[in-house]
Amino acid sequence: MKTTKYLSYVVGELPEGCRLCMKGMKLVYFATGLCGRSCFYCPLSKERKGKDVVYADEVPVKDLEDVLAEAKAIDARGVGVTGGDPMLRVGRVVEVLKALREVLPRKLHVHLYATTQPHVNEPSLGKLLDAGVDELRFHPNLEVVDELLPLKLAVDMGFEAGLEVPAIPGFEDKICKTIERAEKLGASFVVINELEMTESNALALQIRGFKLKAGTVSAVQGSWETAMTLLRFVEELGLSGHFCPAYIKDSAQFRNRLRRKARSIAMPHEVVTRDPLLVKGIIEPPQGSSLEEALRRVKSIAPELYIYVNTSKNRLECNYKELKKLSEKLKGAGFRLSIVGELPTSFREQVMLKPL
Repeated sequence: MKTTKYLSYVVGELPEGCRLCMKGMKLVYFATGLCGRSCFYCPLSKERKGKDVVYADEVPVKDLEDVLAEAKAIDARGVGVTGGDPMLRVGRVVEVLKALREVLPRKLHVHLYATTQPHVNEPSLGKLLDAGVDELRFHPNLEVVDELLPLKLAVDMGFEAGLEVPAIPGFEDKICKTIERAEKLGASFVVINELEMTESNALALQIRGFKLKAGTVSAVQGSWETAMTLLRFVEELGLSGHFCPAYIKDSAQFRNRLRRKARSIAMPHEVVTRDPLLVKGIIEPPQGSSLEEALRRVKSIAPELYIYVNTSKNRLECNYKELKKLSEKLKGAGFRLSIVGELPTSFREQVMLKPL
């Protein structure tokens, strides 16, 4: 058993989809919130679960251009197609993958999450094969004996295929038997996720006796131990396996993806920090002064200063280090000054404010 640099655990070879995902190199394409199952542990948010909505990373998608813009912004090297059950919207997935391959310069690695329901069949899988999907991750029905027939079909068709399962305390025996069946059918890997408690599944988990692990915001007590038991079983079978703890999504996947996006969308006056944040200086006009007048006055004080005029927020923006040097002069002229930090998302949420 090995530990990755992001503190997840691996036996055998780390699946390519996981490697790129943890580096923040994969666009997460949420194809639909629809699903033919109602797993009690499903962590999807109420905004997505059971709804035919589409997201590219955290961006709600209105049309294809939204997906392409997000992929370019993070310089995507791959795509993780998820849901819900993306197999309920195969046509939508194929259209997006085709468009991404046409506009992005590099070969994309694509992994897709699928259920083992009857609609996952040769016609639907054939469309994904033609679209260049590299890796299929099947989520079995853990509450019954799942024969995993779509997994066998995918292997026979030439897909790299495996399982992705949550580490549910008390389900060790069921999951081990499912993994054993998958290995006999040709699965090459198993990805194990730490069970998470969210707003949408909290009640279902709590009435079954599950609790949050102390010191965490979402990880379920006992899931880590279950995951390690499962991973050792995967190793004994000779499969590759990856245990992805709950913190990986924020500490690695999300943060690394934001770092890539920050470098792409940062404006000339914005500094990208390790957090990552886009940090800049803010100059607000004196009371009763227009933005145009404020710009003229600032230019008269600092003619060489690069200034971005943010008309939507009625303020001037500049490099925060340069603003510090000019702070006494500008405050003396009646300007309100501050340093702000924004997340490098499409919404640029402000998470830091420091008045000067």
